[in-house]
Amino acid sequence: MAASVSARLMKMITVSLSERLAAEGFAPSVPPEGLTSAEPGKRYPRYRREWFASPEDSDTQLRRVVEAYMLRGNGGSVGLEGRARLMAEPVARMRAELSAEALESNAKARLLGCLESVQFGFFRHPSYPGQATVWISVEGDVDYGVNQIIDMMRGSVVQWFEQRASLAQLVELARMPNLTNPDRSNPDPARLRDVVILALSQGQAQEAVSLMEWYLQRDLFHKFDSLERATAFDAEMSVRFTEYARLRGGGSVS
Repeated sequence: MAASVSARLMKMITVSLSERLAAEGFAPSVPPEGLTSAEPGKRYPRYRREWFASPEDSDTQLRRVVEAYMLRGNGGSVGLEGRARLMAEPVARMRAELSAEALESNAKARLLGCLESVQFGFFRHPSYPGQATVWISVEGDVDYGVNQIIDMMRGSVVQWFEQRASLAQLVELARMPNLTNPDRSNPDPARLRDVVILALSQGQAQEAVSLMEWYLQRDLFHKFDSLERATAFDAEMSVRFTEYARLRGGGSVS
């Protein structure tokens, strides 16, 4: 039965990835609320999602996550894709408390606490990341498929994480368009808000204020944002963070 074959392959892939990623500092983790680990209610799920996370960095409050997504194909084959995620629990907690009016208009479609994510395939095929999907049809292909994912991670994905390893780097990126987004003219409104929240959670109010003042002075916004939404977010940050409110009320910050 094709479904049982794919189920066996998915289990073998998960075991192999767990072993290989442990050597890279990633341990198996439960996907957060909002992401299902497998197609619900099925003996042989059509898809599975496995999470592997690094420990939270005590200085930045960031966690690196590698997500493996497995999809059943024809004849019991399994398509394997990788995704890198940068997570921050303080951002998730704060976002859950904010009003819808203060967030980007597509906020409900985003994963709480995920500052940014990228498919591994983006680095090989920026316009069609799915072309980098690794297809595994027989047990003998499992090691080959996992090796492909590990090779991608050790190259471009590690570099992607390293470019987001500090608050200073994230603040700089927050001012730029997200290259995985069709809008290459405006900053990613979700990433920008998340970086502001992260800065405030680290006691870096000056960084948060400088970023928001720069953003509020822009003439254009991403289609999921607006001056009204950004202003509402700014106001809610002032309510929650005294130092942010003091700096925002004390005149222009460069």
